[in-house]
Amino acid sequence: MTVEELMILSWAYGVPMSEWFEGTGTLGVGNVDDADRAEARKLLQGNNPTRALVDFSEAEDTSADDSIARSMGIESEAVQKVAVELWGHTATTERDRRLSEHEGKTPKELRTLRGGMTKRLRREIEQQFTARKKAK
Repeated sequence: MTVEELMILSWAYGVPMSEWFEGTGTLGVGNVDDADRAEARKLLQGNNPTRALVDFSEAEDTSADDSIARSMGIESEAVQKVAVELWGHTATTERDRRLSEHEGKTPKELRTLRGGMTKRLRREIEQQFTARKKAK
C-alpha cells in the first residue's frame, strides 16, 4: 500500500494514520529495511522518531529500471547493465531524458507519457537481451 492510499483511507474512514500501525513488531518498508511499529506511530503523530534519518539526496532513482525488471522477471541490476550499454546510463535516466523533450505537458499527460516511455525502453532492452541470446 502506498502512502497516498493510506492517506485516502484515513480521510475516508476518519482514522488517524498512526492508528493503522497499532500493535507491536516491525513493518516491512520496501526491500530495504524494517521499521518498528511504535516508531512509525510516533512519526505519523508528528513526534520525532528515535532512529536516525537516512539521507536519500545522493540516491539514484532507478524506478524505471526496477519496473522493467519486475515485468521481465529479472534483477534490476541486469536491466541497469544493459541500459548502460545502450545509453550510457540507467533506463530511468534515459526515460527522464526523453521526457524532457515534452515540455508544457500537464502532470496527467506526463504520467501517461512516462508509462509509455518505460514500455518503449523495456522493448529496447528486451531486444538487446534477444540479440545477446542469438549471438551465443
